[in-house]
Amino acid sequence: MYNELRNRILEYPHIFEVIRFFFTPIRVAKEFILRRKLAKVLLDQNKDILKSDKKIFYFGIPEHNNLGDLAQTFCTNNWIKKNYSDYKIIQLRTRVSFDKTFIKYLKSILNELDIFIFQSGYCTRDKNPDHLMHLYIMKRFPKQRAVILPQTVKLVSKKEIEKTKLIFSNCDHFLFIARDYISYNKAAEFLRKEQIVLFPDIVTSMIGYGQVFSQRDGMLFCVRNDGEKYYSDEKIHTAIEYLHKVTPHIDITDTNIDMDVQTAYNNLENVIQNKITDFSRYRVIITDRYHGTIFSLIANTPVIIIKTNDHKVTAGYEWFKGIFTEDSIRLAKDLDEAIVMAEKIYQKSKEIQNSDYFYREYYQSKLFNLMEQL
Repeated sequence: MYNELRNRILEYPHIFEVIRFFFTPIRVAKEFILRRKLAKVLLDQNKDILKSDKKIFYFGIPEHNNLGDLAQTFCTNNWIKKNYSDYKIIQLRTRVSFDKTFIKYLKSILNELDIFIFQSGYCTRDKNPDHLMHLYIMKRFPKQRAVILPQTVKLVSKKEIEKTKLIFSNCDHFLFIARDYISYNKAAEFLRKEQIVLFPDIVTSMIGYGQVFSQRDGMLFCVRNDGEKYYSDEKIHTAIEYLHKVTPHIDITDTNIDMDVQTAYNNLENVIQNKITDFSRYRVIITDRYHGTIFSLIANTPVIIIKTNDHKVTAGYEWFKGIFTEDSIRLAKDLDEAIVMAEKIYQKSKEIQNSDYFYREYYQSKLFNLMEQL
């Protein structure tokens, strides 16, 4: 509801500016109070941690109910526990990172063995809160070992690029991971070559470990409802009406989930597995969601990618092309082609089992080895 209202207001720039002028002081005050409150809770929870302890500060834990982002957190935590089992993990929401009390606390307990890990995502964008947090933290702690997990990059402002370049150039033990080749090239505008590597999203480490279900039926559209979507709801529903000629069983979902984020965190593994199980019940999935694609591959369900308003999903497809066959994944040039593909795949109904290539190649040991060289 909030996003729909916000998107409607954004259609009228002058009205938006008036609303922003009057509400900005209120928003800033509320943000300060919430930030301070969260910082106090965090400090109370970690009051027994010592400077001598080995620690990982995991920045940018999601505060929203997008299951793709939460799956990144789940996979990252598992990866940390496996590779740094002797480290204590301190998880941090983005807004807490800006709190002066927290920064003072961080300085008091930080040692040279400690590591900063920043959440993956579509964060490296102009004015994105997580991007601002990356800069805020690394400007204050440029000598600390730090890795920013796979990012989609879309910095446009020359001023922002130069500011980012200035801060990251002073970081001596810093690794920035790009999530696709376009993001890698964009990151090269503000990073030294030795600071950047190209990795798939960490949720790809789950591919190859999903069950194979032989009893499948129907189709699923996993489509977004935000400013990144390319195809209107009307066009999606027109496609669904046509495909009803192929199967009466067609559902619509999203990677956003109908529960608050804390409830999801309390039972995260089951929440993720339930979503993947849902995806495994269909013969074919059509999606414009990056993690909708990955969840489909984990579920061993054939998936067709349709484009969004940016490069995130289509560039992400390059990771899978050549690793998995067209029985597993295809990229449609438009919605009409997606319909044709879906009909053919549905009639073929071939059982597939995707490999664990991405875990073995990138997350079994490669990331750990790169971090140990920082």
